[in-house]
Amino acid sequence: MQWFRQELLDKTLLARLPGTLLVRRSVFERIGLFREDLKLGSDVDWTWRASDAGLRFHSIAETVLLRRIHDANASMDMPQFILGLLKGAGASLARKQRVAIPRPAGATPPK
Repeated sequence: MQWFRQELLDKTLLARLPGTLLVRRSVFERIGLFREDLKLGSDVDWTWRASDAGLRFHSIAETVLLRRIHDANASMDMPQFILGLLKGAGASLARKQRVAIPRPAGATPPK
């Protein structure tokens, strides 16, 4: 497992994983669902969209999910994993750019 640091396997880690989320339906109506066009990284993309929209995340100290790490995990496909992260990061930057750049009256923001 090249991408995963072995010393982390024996530790409890804080992570925002879909299996650990408790989210109101109204949040999904506001933020949208997980992107189905991303093979990997749809959870990270959703988290960025929620953060970009100003949602706050709260964590609890209890372990609520155990994840089995093995060579057949989808996230072992590094090119797809990185592609998903880059798409999510690019979309997040574009959202922030649309909000941050002042535009002349009548100008349309970039898509």
